Amino acid sequence: MVNENILIVEDEGLTSLALESLLKKAKYNPVATVSSGEEALSFMRENVNEVDLILMDIILDGSINGIDAAKEISTKYHTPIVFVTALEDMKTLESAKLGEPFGYIIKPVKGINDLRPNIETLLYNSKIKEEIRKKLMQIHDITQTELINFSQPTNNNEIQNQGGEEKQPLSEDQHFKDFMIGCLSALANADRFLIMTVLKDRPLKLTEIQNLIEKSRSATSHNLQILEHLGLIKGWKKGRFTYYSLAKTEILKFLENWRFWLSLFPLS
Repeated sequence: MVNENILIVEDEGLTSLALESLLKKAKYNPVATVSSGEEALSFMRENVNEVDLILMDIILDGSINGIDAAKEISTKYHTPIVFVTALEDMKTLESAKLGEPFGYIIKPVKGINDLRPNIETLLYNSKIKEEIRKKLMQIHDITQTELINFSQPTNNNEIQNQGGEEKQPLSEDQHFKDFMIGCLSALANADRFLIMTVLKDRPLKLTEIQNLIEKSRSATSHNLQILEHLGLIKGWKKGRFTYYSLAKTEILKFLENWRFWLSLFPLS
C-alpha cells in the first residue's frame, strides 16, 4: 500500500520536526516542509499530484497566513487540509467562515492519535468527493457537447422561417429535452449531487442539509432553489423550519429518460 503524502506548512522548527517524526512513525510520508503561505502555494503549483493532505499552521512567515493559503489551495486543488493551531488562534479560525470543511487539532501535538482521526477522516472524504467530482465532470462534458445536438429542434415547425413567422409552441419532444438538459446541468454540480444524496433516506431541514454537505447557508439555499425549480426536490414549511425531500415522481421520470438518453450517447 502506498503511504499518503503529507505537506507540512509550519514556521516553528521544533513543531515541524515533531510533526514529521510522528507522521513517519504512523507510516505517512511527509513529502516536504515549508514555512510560509507563499511557499505552500508555490509547492502546490509545482507538485499538486504529489500531495494527498496538508498540515497547516495559521500564523506563518510571510504575508499569506494559513487560512488564506488554505482557501486558495482548497479552491484550486481540492486538497484536504488539517489546521495545526495554538488554542489562542481558534477564534481566528472560527471567524474565517471557510467555505470548505477542514480538520483542526490544537498544539502541542503529543502523539499520532492527535493527528490520525482528522487525517483519516479527511483523506476518506476527499477520495469519495474526488470520485463524485470526476463522474460529474464526465457528465458535464457530455452535456456541453452531445446535448448541443440533442437540444436542437427536431421539426421545422419549431424554427422561425425566412418569412419572419413566429415560432410554433414547443413540442412535447422539446419539453422533454429541456427537462433533461436542466436536470443534467443542475446535477453536474457536486454540491447539488450531494444534496440529492443526503435526501435519499428521509426529509431534512435546511440546517441539517447544510451541515451534511458542509457548505454555507446561502450556498445551500441557492442550490436547493435550483433543484426545487426543476421539480427534483420539494420543500414545505413545518413550524418555523423548512423541510426538503426528494420528489420521487420527477426523479423516476428523469431516470427513465436518462436510460433512454444513455442508449443514444453511452458513457463508455
